[in-house]
Amino acid sequence: MAQYRCYFRRRDGLMLGAEDIDGTQDREAIEKARQRLASEHNFAVFELWHRERWIYAEMKAEEVS
Repeated sequence: MAQYRCYFRRRDGLMLGAEDIDGTQDREAIEKARQRLASEHNFAVFELWHRERWIYAEMKAEEVS
């Protein structure tokens, strides 16, 4: 199992935190990062890395009030 590093940001780019995510492949780690992004109101963007290799980034859709 590989260990990935996931960085979470606000829409303005401010880093809010980072977490390690385990996965057997990139797709699994991306899905876990998406779930974490969805569960945290303050997070708007995640960026996923495996060591020095950039994997993927995604922005949460803006919520309409």
